[in-house]
Amino acid sequence: MKRRPDDRFGYVFFSTKSTEILKLTYNKDAVLATINAGGLGRGLSQTDIFKALSLAVNMYKDQPYRGSRNILLISDGGQILSTEQKQYLQKVFKKMRLNLYWIYLRSMRGMTLEPSDNDSLLWIDMPERKLHKTFKTLGVPYQAFEAGSLDEFAQAIDEIHKQQSQPLIVEERVPKQHHHDVFLWLALLSLFPLMLSRVITVWGVKRAAHKH
Repeated sequence: MKRRPDDRFGYVFFSTKSTEILKLTYNKDAVLATINAGGLGRGLSQTDIFKALSLAVNMYKDQPYRGSRNILLISDGGQILSTEQKQYLQKVFKKMRLNLYWIYLRSMRGMTLEPSDNDSLLWIDMPERKLHKTFKTLGVPYQAFEAGSLDEFAQAIDEIHKQQSQPLIVEERVPKQHHHDVFLWLALLSLFPLMLSRVITVWGVKRAAHKH
């Protein structure tokens, strides 16, 4: 956020329930304070990611499109979405032109979101993999990162930062400025031709009277 001064950020905290902590805002101090306050350690074992994503999507409701819109999901767990939930996300993500990023905080050593030849049979039906597969079929820009350390997490954030470099339409409040001096000079300049014509007229009258 410190590297992106023109972006707006919002914050949703979720576990079994989801709460919109902070609406989209340019106030970076408020967002950083919110993130620091949320550093409470590991959450509950169950997570309702669908509700969290729904809250995040609703932040953009009735908002004018200003440029790239992103939802960054940070979670160490997954969820198996129903057909209705998948269809809803597919619809609103496309309608609101949203990109989706997921930083998966690996909680199980060896398990990856993508299947591999060294898979354990226990990993095949993991909710994380099911969710990753669902995200890939939404038909919207989506990318997942797997972070098992702070360095990997930082690398994921750096990559997202590099990718999101499109221009944004930014609202900026400019302090009220007084333009009295400008208008006074304009008035003075507009009076100058009048004064000059008056001087020429008086001079002409005097000259004519002197000849007579």
